[in-house]
Amino acid sequence: MANAIIYFNSKVLSNLLDSFEDQGNAMSLETVKRASPVAWENINLRGRYTFAPTGELPKLEDLMESIDGYRPTIDK
Repeated sequence: MANAIIYFNSKVLSNLLDSFEDQGNAMSLETVKRASPVAWENINLRGRYTFAPTGELPKLEDLMESIDGYRPTIDK
């Protein structure tokens, strides 16, 4: 479980770095650089989860669209 959370957080932070670098947003870029992928506050570890197979994986870009200032970048 820990590895999956760290991987997810690392991917989110990497996407944020790319986005803020492309935008030239130095303030947000410095904030992201200080963030740790080991943080757990953004993960709900309590409760019940029900997973229904839909044949599709969730898209990270869709999950990230609510982050202030984030704009998807073209893969490099």
